Amino acid sequence: MTLVDLILIAKGITKNGDLSNIDIYRSTYDEDRINPIETIKTSLNNNLSNLDSSNNIELKEDDLIIVREKLGFQEKEFVTVEGLVKYPGTYAIKNNNYSFFDLIQDFKGFLDDASLDGVKIVRENKLDELINEEEEEEQNEESAKLFGLSDSDSLKIKVEIKPFIEFGVDVKNILETNGSNPKYNITLKPSDKIIVPRKDNTIEITGAVQQSTAVTYSNSLTTVSAINRAGGFSENASKKNVYVVYQNGNVASTKSFLFFNNYPKLKPGAKVVVPEKNVVRNKTSAGEIVGYTTSLVSIIALIKSL
Repeated sequence: MTLVDLILIAKGITKNGDLSNIDIYRSTYDEDRINPIETIKTSLNNNLSNLDSSNNIELKEDDLIIVREKLGFQEKEFVTVEGLVKYPGTYAIKNNNYSFFDLIQDFKGFLDDASLDGVKIVRENKLDELINEEEEEEQNEESAKLFGLSDSDSLKIKVEIKPFIEFGVDVKNILETNGSNPKYNITLKPSDKIIVPRKDNTIEITGAVQQSTAVTYSNSLTTVSAINRAGGFSENASKKNVYVVYQNGNVASTKSFLFFNNYPKLKPGAKVVVPEKNVVRNKTSAGEIVGYTTSLVSIIALIKSL
């Protein structure tokens, strides 16, 4: 069997294979084991022509043949753009430093109704398979020891990792600096999805409020006044944990100092979310005591009547 015979049996080489760069590793059976492996380098033409014994090597048992990858070969990688841009669609990542500003040049800019404050990137989360079952079991055992629990009472730790993450892009500063400032100009990754929404002049208020609603944005509108427009906080509202989700996916939380809450500022298209308090009931209410007592008296009366 020759080298070409083996290549034909393997149904040829892949598109990134380099026939001009082939290594054959052969055992020498050196009794002193000083040089146990011999390296034979050879090259072939793309059409496998002009073959002779010098390049079409006759193979021996246990030979290892390596066809090297073409120098500089790299699979094409892409990002996609959706929404209000001049030319939405798929774009190739042209180099290792392909940035958001480079992409703007490729899709020729934004449409007039595009919300530059609302542009966001949806990126694949590569950590979604980080914890396997064996690691989870080990964590459960460690947690049981930490809290002094038996194996049957061990804590089940569930780590939920979303398949995608979202984050906003400061498009205005990217354009103003022509992409020269890496603080704003993001380097894109394969499979990134860029979403450019239309302008939105409303603010949504949801969660632990009297009535979920939406109001029109104005420069004077604050988070508290928006909540008041929704009827105010409900009884179980957690006022210090209010947060705002902006149109581009970024989130701002409330900052508390002593008895004062400093709520996030609003921007067009934002959503105000008021979480509920975590209610922990440690005491039995008077109504429950009366209920238990009534049930107990009924059971005793039933037993006596038997």
